[in-house]
Amino acid sequence: VLAAKSQQNKKAEWTFCLVNNGDKSSTITLKAPSGGAVKFNRYLNSKESSPKNPDGMPISVGVIEGDLGVGVSVTCPSHAIVILSTIE
Repeated sequence: VLAAKSQQNKKAEWTFCLVNNGDKSSTITLKAPSGGAVKFNRYLNSKESSPKNPDGMPISVGVIEGDLGVGVSVTCPSHAIVILSTIE
């Protein structure tokens, strides 16, 4: 898991990148000491699914909401990359 936090307009923005090279899906819980409510856009890249817009840029496949102080559960399919970002 790779995580990055930035401050934009005095608001914390988060981006997480999960990579699963395994043969089974994996669920993890993301937590951050500063916590707080988040709304992540979820992007997926795998052999089965890599949605893109007409310009070839990835498009969100869904939204995950939760509190990073409590923990946000995220599932990454096998042989896939999941990116979660609060940045629109």
